[in-house]
Amino acid sequence: MVVTNTIAASTPDARAVFVYTGGTSWRQVATAAQANAYREMHGGGVGLVLTFGPNRAIFQHIGNSAWRELTTIDPPGTGSIALTAEGIYAVLNAKVYRHSGFASASPWTEIGSNARRLFGGRYGLVATDPTTGNLFRYLGSPHNWQHIGGPGAMFAVTADSVYGLTPNKSGVFRYDGNGTSWTQIGSAAGEIYGGSWGLVATDPTNGNLSRYLGSPNNWQHIGGPGAMFAVTDDTVFGLTPDRDAVYRYDETGNSWTSVGGPAHQIVAIGWA
Repeated sequence: MVVTNTIAASTPDARAVFVYTGGTSWRQVATAAQANAYREMHGGGVGLVLTFGPNRAIFQHIGNSAWRELTTIDPPGTGSIALTAEGIYAVLNAKVYRHSGFASASPWTEIGSNARRLFGGRYGLVATDPTTGNLFRYLGSPHNWQHIGGPGAMFAVTADSVYGLTPNKSGVFRYDGNGTSWTQIGSAAGEIYGGSWGLVATDPTNGNLSRYLGSPNNWQHIGGPGAMFAVTDDTVFGLTPDRDAVYRYDETGNSWTSVGGPAHQIVAIGWA
């Protein structure tokens, strides 16, 4: 089974990438030369992906400091990317494609028509319609999608469901798993982040972080604001508002431990 058990962080200049290995230790996986044109970093169950250059060439990390090119996005700047435990998904030339992320010669398979944004996690892949914003869930075979909801400001995928923030960010909802039925579980939020550990949300006023405890309107305050957060299988990591340090949540109260220095971006990643 593939797990999302750690994070990757890029340096402040976005020219090198490190993987967290525990304590305060990190292992470099992309050098300054490799990441010279690095534009985006994406993580998920099948690992780590970077995009490079004006055409956003997609590279997958395959071990140590080795990377392989998968494809380019053309026209540049128009394609969303998401990773799950089953593969790498990208919007290429106004269609959704899947790459297994494992076999070196694995081809891209067309699985759907155009999408604006892709969101992935252990529960699977969801995509928003580029015209209406409606949300669709991929059912595992090409062109087999289920309409599950309306538009949202953003979505987050955990191990058990999909969560959405309403377009005006006035409420957080959880997909009930059938039809287009959703249940409101929280009030206004700035952003939501999901992973197998669960769901967290930021306060729209002060940026404070809260964890969803599994029942409507039942949340626990666990920390202060951050530039971004990444949810793994066992906890949540945060990048300080000034991007000066990476912290790991200690899973008690609002206690966090510093695990790394300055970073531009952090993402949750997995290893087989």
